[in-house]
Amino acid sequence: MILLGFMATPARLDLPGIAGVILTIGMGVDSNVLIFERIREEVRAGKAAAAAVDQGFATPGSPSSIPTSHHRLRAILFLFGTGPVKGFASL
Repeated sequence: MILLGFMATPARLDLPGIAGVILTIGMGVDSNVLIFERIREEVRAGKAAAAAVDQGFATPGSPSSIPTSHHRLRAILFLFGTGPVKGFASL
């Protein structure tokens, strides 16, 4: 919602800004996929729905899975992007 609020302003959206929007959306989607897969695993293990949700959000998989996926998204931007996008992805 905050991202949509910023996009409603009359500010210019240049190439690094577009890359940032794509990276933000990609990281959010990827993190949620990992969390919901963890919830499904907990339900399959026999936990109640509320306990599975609590456990899924508390431990969304292995501790390095979300940062690893974020690095993968940055690598994709770096490989397929042009000058300013590569600079943004290498932060």
